[in-house]
Amino acid sequence: RYDSKEYELKQQLEEEKRRLYEQHYEQLKSELARESTKHNEELKNALFRQATEMQRRWIRDVKVMVEQERGGRLARLDNINHKLKILERISVDNAERLDSSLKAHRLWCALRSLQDAVEQPHRTPFANQITAMKYLTSTDEIVTTVLSTIDDNIANNGVDSVSDLSARFAIVREKVRRASLVPEDGGVFAHLLSAMFSRILFRKHGLVKGNDVESILSRVQYYLNENDLDTATRELNQLKGWPKKLAEDWIKAAKNHLEIKQAIEVIETQATLSSLSVV
Repeated sequence: RYDSKEYELKQQLEEEKRRLYEQHYEQLKSELARESTKHNEELKNALFRQATEMQRRWIRDVKVMVEQERGGRLARLDNINHKLKILERISVDNAERLDSSLKAHRLWCALRSLQDAVEQPHRTPFANQITAMKYLTSTDEIVTTVLSTIDDNIANNGVDSVSDLSARFAIVREKVRRASLVPEDGGVFAHLLSAMFSRILFRKHGLVKGNDVESILSRVQYYLNENDLDTATRELNQLKGWPKKLAEDWIKAAKNHLEIKQAIEVIETQATLSSLSVV
């Protein structure tokens, strides 16, 4: 009975402890909820007071700034107007500079196209390139003057390349050699004798001295091999009499080529100066 009574009392004790624990837990939970609500209310009130103070301070600062702004409004408006004029001037200058840069770029493209046409292995017309450059450089007196010196027939038909002139010179050289012994007033018989005796003449090679026909032809061939068309043309232009007449077409074609090349160099120099002025 004692053991049974002891067990019963222990059960009652444990039940009472659990009841007290649950009661205490509920009280503590309720207390924490009240404290949390109170703390949140206090925090909200503190934040509201701080926000109100910040708003009052901000309104006060804005009023001060408005008064200061009102005092210097006219001076600032004048300053803004001055800056706007500067910006307008900069915008106009930039637009003009971009336009000049675009024209310079188009001029370079037309110039490169002209150079490509002149350097083609066979005759290539370049009238379109000349027309484009005349349009792009209508205000450039130097380029306009240079372009006006180019004959329309040459622009429409193109010029012989250096390789073509070198190939043609091989034929011209033989014709000139056959007529090298013909006097200026020589007739048919003189031409026949010159053609016969020219076969036994010693053919010269390289950069030799002398003003005879064979020496001149040798120097012309040497300079053509060196891709020096200007000096080769000057040398061949020293011929006289029948040899000079036979070489006139070749000399004219070479001069046309050199004139176009010289015009390109002048335009290229002017285009470079224009590009530098744009930069």
